Amino acid sequence: MSFRVKKYLPVLKHLSKLSDRVQREYIRKSDKEFIDGVSECAKNVIKGNVPPPVIRRQTCVRKEVPEDDEEDIVEPTPPPPVLRTPPDTANAQAR
Repeated sequence: MSFRVKKYLPVLKHLSKLSDRVQREYIRKSDKEFIDGVSECAKNVIKGNVPPPVIRRQTCVRKEVPEDDEEDIVEPTPPPPVLRTPPDTANAQAR
């Protein structure tokens, strides 16, 4: 465990028990080193170094698209070309 995570582990545990509003307020008022510690924890979870709880793992499983549904995907069509009218030749000769 890194120095930052060890230093702020009691704070992180306490913060996890608070409401969302209080968590946001605390994070807004916190120093850069605390933010770096939280970022390091998030990075480890994303990379898979820290396994999430079973309940969270079940809700975060990526849904796979069956191969049959891939054929139904329609690519967007390009916009129609812009039609420009030729300039008025009578006005061009008067200039």
